[in-house]
Amino acid sequence: MVNKVIFIFSSVSLGNDSIFTARLLQRFLTNTNIKVKRTGFHAPWQNGVYERTIGILRQEFLNHIIPLHEKHLERLLREYIHGYYNPARTHQGINGQTPILSEEPVKTVVADTVLTGEPILNGLYHRYKKIAKEPQKMILFTRACLTSLFCAR
Repeated sequence: MVNKVIFIFSSVSLGNDSIFTARLLQRFLTNTNIKVKRTGFHAPWQNGVYERTIGILRQEFLNHIIPLHEKHLERLLREYIHGYYNPARTHQGINGQTPILSEEPVKTVVADTVLTGEPILNGLYHRYKKIAKEPQKMILFTRACLTSLFCAR
């Protein structure tokens, strides 16, 4: 059984692009009782959040991957948002942190550190984790032990 989330909108903010002023869209919005709020002409700052979101998606995601169909796009967007954008991508607005903080990295010395990369979106991005190497076991031999191993009796 597939759980679907249904969003019910009472209003929507649209730009003045021809795709938003098309009769078919206007008829749909009127028939579904969705109120339309238009941004000013030549005023992209009134729609800044949307402009930024679309710009990030286009630059970091859609310029590199061609979705095959709507379900494919939904799966890719889900993987991008939940696998990379929130848990792995750093954000300037929150001092280089990620919105979803990961576990505290293991404390290691540089010589004993190994980075492992987990591919996201088939390797377009990677999420790196720091792993401590297993310390090398040192075997101590005593002189008597070496003598008994390598010397004939």
